[in-house]
Amino acid sequence: MTLTLNVYTSSGQLVRTLSIGTASAPLQSVAWSPQPYNPAAGPLLLSDGAWSYAYDGKDDNGDLLQNGVYLLEIVSRQGSSTSTVEVEITVIGSEGGGLLLTAAPNPARSGSGIVIQWLPATQRVDLEIYDMDGGLVRNFGELSSPAVWTQRTGGGEQVAGGVYVICARIPGQKQPAFFKLAVIR
Repeated sequence: MTLTLNVYTSSGQLVRTLSIGTASAPLQSVAWSPQPYNPAAGPLLLSDGAWSYAYDGKDDNGDLLQNGVYLLEIVSRQGSSTSTVEVEITVIGSEGGGLLLTAAPNPARSGSGIVIQWLPATQRVDLEIYDMDGGLVRNFGELSSPAVWTQRTGGGEQVAGGVYVICARIPGQKQPAFFKLAVIR
């Protein structure tokens, strides 16, 4: 069996195709580590029994995968017979100190709670929200994922419509992760 690895973004865009060796039988399932995956820290190890492969975490241009969710499709072929195994991986790299930050809904309507989440979810972060002028709107302090922002400042006032920047930093690290959020009045 010849094996091919196809790497897709969460939107379905193919970013890399690789020939990844052979196996004595079609792959049935694939284990991978580390989870979540940081391409800058080394290869992603894929395995199924006696078969294993070290994926370098790069796209067809040779660039490391960006933070996000990817689908890895491993195709086993022998003659006209094919089988496919798919695994979903979360990539978090050096950007944002290893955090993948999201907030929803975005845009948010007046008065709705906004759920702010990050991966890895077990990682505690210092969470702050700024307006587009760089003014601190709310400091949540250090907490675990998820957090809910009720669109109020640290003093309890309702915020105006506009664009806000969510900033999450792993305590002790310099580089924060950022996420832009629109509030509609």
